[in-house]
Amino acid sequence: MHIRCQNCGERLVAPPLQPTETTAELICHACGVTMRVRRPAAPAKDPHAGRALNPAEGEPRPSEHTWRRVFEPVPRLLIYLAGFGVAVVLLSPFWVVWLQERYARNPIILSDDTADIAMSPATNPAMPIMTVPDLPSTTLDQYHNVRLEAGREDVQHRFNLTLQNTRGMEPEIYEATKGIEFERFTAHFYNSTMKEVWLVRREQRTFADAIQKDLVEQFSAPVEQSEIAGPLPSSSPFSLGGNELARKLEGFAFHRSLIWTDAQYRVEAVIHYSSADPAECRSMLALHMSAYAWLKKRQPLR
Repeated sequence: MHIRCQNCGERLVAPPLQPTETTAELICHACGVTMRVRRPAAPAKDPHAGRALNPAEGEPRPSEHTWRRVFEPVPRLLIYLAGFGVAVVLLSPFWVVWLQERYARNPIILSDDTADIAMSPATNPAMPIMTVPDLPSTTLDQYHNVRLEAGREDVQHRFNLTLQNTRGMEPEIYEATKGIEFERFTAHFYNSTMKEVWLVRREQRTFADAIQKDLVEQFSAPVEQSEIAGPLPSSSPFSLGGNELARKLEGFAFHRSLIWTDAQYRVEAVIHYSSADPAECRSMLALHMSAYAWLKKRQPLR
């Protein structure tokens, strides 16, 4: 034990004390002062001696030796099995769903006498009968976005029509020739309702059969069909009076006439095409739709 002199501060080494001695005299070799040295009191016994304390929690931390005493007696195989069991429990939602899907149709029967069990033949659960809505019957009052019986304001908004005669006359005649998909759009209105319309679509690089297929999908099979070579007859509803569009239509070598009728409406179409060779053919469609039954009652036949 090292102490310092109370007189000069010299560092001194205290002599060892016997177990029975409590004090001893010590002479400083620097200044000659005699001092009495007392045995220090033994520290109080710590109840937690031998274990490190966690300063944050105030609880003893288990030593490595303690953990070894806990786990070393346990066989490794048992630890592996316990880990596998924990993994199975964590993944249980997945394999439970898989088992339900796997054995839902074939239930498992745990019995030794399954041969004596009479099982009914497997049948699939009856599927609900799905009712398919009836398709609407084919009507002749509409072609693409042009519909008979439409109001004048609605048609005016979509096609930007221009009045060709005097308002209030019957019929009121409107035309639209620019900014639309048609070369000609002429509509007749009675009491602000469109009852008759002439349409001429722009020229297409396609054969007449392709245009006719589109018409059949729209109106079903025609009730009348004919082929005309040369100019159109004067009785055709598409005789346009010698203007530029009429001359263009008459310039085609072939004309295919198609007619559809029902109790209320009539559709007349003429496919003008230039060649019988589909690779070189140019075509134009002219279409006339009318509320035929209503017009027949209102005015004499033309």
